[in-house]
Amino acid sequence: MQKNTKNGLSVVICTRNRQKDLQKCIDSLAEQKIDDISVPIEIIIIDDGNLTEETIDQFESQLSPRFSFRYHQKSDPGLIFSRVESIKLASYEIMLFIDDDIELFPNYLSTLYKTYLKNPDVVGVGGVDQFINSRRKWKFFGMIIGYHSGNCGKLSKSGYGGSMQEWIKIKEAFQTEYLSGCNMSFLKGTLAGLKPTEWLTSYSLGEDLYLSLYANKRGPLLINPDLKVLHHQSQASRDKVETVAYTEVVNHYHLLNYTDNNFSRKIYQLYTASGLFLKSLIQRKHRNKAKGYFKGILYVARNLYKT
Repeated sequence: MQKNTKNGLSVVICTRNRQKDLQKCIDSLAEQKIDDISVPIEIIIIDDGNLTEETIDQFESQLSPRFSFRYHQKSDPGLIFSRVESIKLASYEIMLFIDDDIELFPNYLSTLYKTYLKNPDVVGVGGVDQFINSRRKWKFFGMIIGYHSGNCGKLSKSGYGGSMQEWIKIKEAFQTEYLSGCNMSFLKGTLAGLKPTEWLTSYSLGEDLYLSLYANKRGPLLINPDLKVLHHQSQASRDKVETVAYTEVVNHYHLLNYTDNNFSRKIYQLYTASGLFLKSLIQRKHRNKAKGYFKGILYVARNLYKT
């Protein structure tokens, strides 16, 4: 694979009806310390909602002249479509995807660019959400049910990224199989040919793993703990928790089909999903997820029976 030219940064924000959250995100971009990197940076907003012209003009005014600004209203709703469309729109080789409900620490963009320069072979780099809470009790339970791999850079056997909870404890950059969707970057050429999949066209839970696995087939991925964000996980424009729980199970099943289609891993994923269902029954605050997990388990079980 031809190495990247690192000719600039394209920062992509996919958003839908979260103007207050998006404003905080834009504020954090406007406060970036980038004097030590001499590269052009563009901010691209991909809108699935209805941002007003006044708001768009305000964002552009706030970000200029240090950043070029582009706004794109999308016709086909869905996060995976936004990701794919942004690849066509991006001007520069390093593409950073950030959620509309995060805030970047002031040196994020500078650190990201320097990370690519320091590691010329990597095709993707991600950072760490400082709100991640690594609880020992949940880690132990997560390892029992196969949600947590026990290795900070690896997915579990059932395809889950529970080991992300350990990232906040790590001080040095490390290779990983996956990045966090709230702040993940890739070389544009690495994502060439990426297409939406049918199972990601509604609620796109797991699309960050899909992009990570796609890119990782073409080169190594890296987590740099110095790339820090605050992910507020806004509830605005999110689906019901039951739907999210169902999609979590079903989409992880499809992700296993995408990776290696190993039957034993699918059985293990069914076991992990059953553990998540049990957790939702035990913890009152997660009880609304139980029905969704159960429906997802039935979906996976039926598909395994057919094979």
